[in-house]
Amino acid sequence: MTDEAAAAAPKTPVWFWILAVIATLWNFMGVFDYWMTQLSVEAYLASFTDAQREYFTSFPLWFVVIWTVAVHLAFIASLAMFARTRFMAPMFAACIVMFVVNATYQYAFTPALEMMGTSGAIFAVVIFLSLIGLWWVGRIGVAKGFLR
Repeated sequence: MTDEAAAAAPKTPVWFWILAVIATLWNFMGVFDYWMTQLSVEAYLASFTDAQREYFTSFPLWFVVIWTVAVHLAFIASLAMFARTRFMAPMFAACIVMFVVNATYQYAFTPALEMMGTSGAIFAVVIFLSLIGLWWVGRIGVAKGFLR
């Protein structure tokens, strides 16, 4: 990039960097939860009921594959925010699609609501809204020119 092009490029807002840190920590929690659940770490699962343990270990393979890709892609998309890449928006969009597929399966075809209660459903909505928000921020960054 030439000095002129660098001078013409919009400055990345401070709020974006703060959001990148928060998004990375938030999505790391998703990766952490995934691995603790998949590896059946006893200390992590200690607060789960027997029914909840059975529930989390009985997902079909396709569900686990989508869950795996979604949580890891969301984390990578959060890291991509630090690189200020325009690809963060489509990565978060893909995560939204995968989340909707898995949430539809969980809440329409399994006893997820019974298993996790209202707080579990509320948490799912928070995850969904965070993905929508991060996708939206990516779109804004591209439109305003601070994502390249």
